[in-house]
Amino acid sequence: AYPPPLSADDLVIVMSHTGRKRYSREVLEVAEKSGATTALVTSVNSEARLDQADVVLRTTYRDKSAAFTVSHTGAMTTLAMTAAKMSGSHASANEAALQGLPGKVKLALGQEKQVREVVRRFSDRSWYCFTGWGPNVSTAYEAALKINEAAYDATTAFQLEQFLHGPFVATGP
Repeated sequence: AYPPPLSADDLVIVMSHTGRKRYSREVLEVAEKSGATTALVTSVNSEARLDQADVVLRTTYRDKSAAFTVSHTGAMTTLAMTAAKMSGSHASANEAALQGLPGKVKLALGQEKQVREVVRRFSDRSWYCFTGWGPNVSTAYEAALKINEAAYDATTAFQLEQFLHGPFVATGP
């Protein structure tokens, strides 16, 4: 709704799981009119207008769940792979780091028993608060969003310093 000034020197990356959202199309239109290069990261069965983007990166199938966990993970992996390829002298190290990703996903998926225990322990709470620092601020926002989408529980996310300067007092004992 309030895009920054864009020019031919800019790259606008739009992530759209379904391709149905009006805002994704509008962002691509604004970017195109400004002369910016556009990239669309979307699912293999997306309904997006692929002709609106200069580059289209297909990820995985579109989730049936409202949380879009699989397609979001696919989109983030696609972006990480692209960044690794474009990282110049660090490309091989970054690509090597990505080689470990499947094992880490497998490890995470094997934690179901521990996750169920955490859910059992905290399921009576009326509010879930996530905090992060540095690059993990976005992790906090994503965790809160996923809990909202999957469980419909009240969640909030904060940058750690902002949390400590205000909302922390609302956490109680």
